[in-house]
Amino acid sequence: MAMPRPGPTPMTTAVPRGDADMWTSFPKHVEGKLRVISTYGRDGSTEHEGSLDFCRMAAMTAGSRPLRADAARNRDKLLRAATVVFGERGLEAPLEEVARRAGVSIGTLYNHFPTREALFDAIFPERLAALERIATAALEDPSPWDGFTGYVEGLFALQAEDRGLNDAVAQRFPAAAELNEASRECLRHTERIIERAKEGGGLRADFEPQDLAVLVWAMSQVIRESMDTAPRAWRRCLAFFLDGLRADAAHPIAEPALTQGQMIRIVERSAPRG
Repeated sequence: MAMPRPGPTPMTTAVPRGDADMWTSFPKHVEGKLRVISTYGRDGSTEHEGSLDFCRMAAMTAGSRPLRADAARNRDKLLRAATVVFGERGLEAPLEEVARRAGVSIGTLYNHFPTREALFDAIFPERLAALERIATAALEDPSPWDGFTGYVEGLFALQAEDRGLNDAVAQRFPAAAELNEASRECLRHTERIIERAKEGGGLRADFEPQDLAVLVWAMSQVIRESMDTAPRAWRRCLAFFLDGLRADAAHPIAEPALTQGQMIRIVERSAPRG
C-alpha cells in the first residue's frame, strides 16, 4: 500500500533519511496539476500517476478543469520567467523576481504555484529531457570510453549552465520521493554507460556508479563556489579525474566505494539547516 503523500517541505529541511535515492536531489511535487510516477516508502511501493521515459516526467492534468486562456498565459509566462531566474540565480532566487519578469503579481504566482518546490518541479521536465539526450548520445557513441567521458562532461556542463539545477544536485533544495523513480531510471542508464566503458577496456574495472554519484555531488560544490570567478574551473578538475579512471593507469584501491546509505547520509548532512 502506498504511503500518504508528504506535505510541502520547507527549503531548509534536510532529506528524510531512507526516503531518498542517492541520485535524487530534486524538489518535491506539491502542486496538483503535475503528476509523475512516484515511489514511496522503504518497501518500494509505488503510485502510478503518469509515465516516465528515462528521465522525462509526463505532465498530466489531475482531474482539474482546463485553465482559462488568461490564466494559461500567465502560467506559461511564469514558467518561462522561472526557468531564466532560477538558471541565473539558483533556487533561492526571490519569487518576487520571477513574478516581476513574468509581468504578473506575486499573488498570481502563488495561485499557480503555492510553493517554491512546485514552481521548480513544473520546469524540471525540460532538464530531465536534457539528461536523457546526453545519456542516449553516450550509449550510441561507437567508443564506449568516449561515450562515458562525454556523459560525465555533459552532466557537469548542465550544472554549470544552470544554477538552479546545480543547487538541486548540491541538495540546496529538499529531495522528494516523487522523483525517486526518475532518479532510479537515470541510475540504470548510468550503470549501462559505466559497464559499457568497462567492457570496452577504457574504464577501470573497480569504478562503481556510487563513485560517480560522489563526483557529481562534489563537483556541484566546485561549480557553485567558482561560477562567478572561474566558471570553467570544473573542466580542469574533471580532466584530472577522468585521467585517473583509465584502466591502463589503475592501481588497486583499498577503500571500497560508498554504499547508497552512506552517500545519502553525507548529502543530508551537507544540506542547509534552519
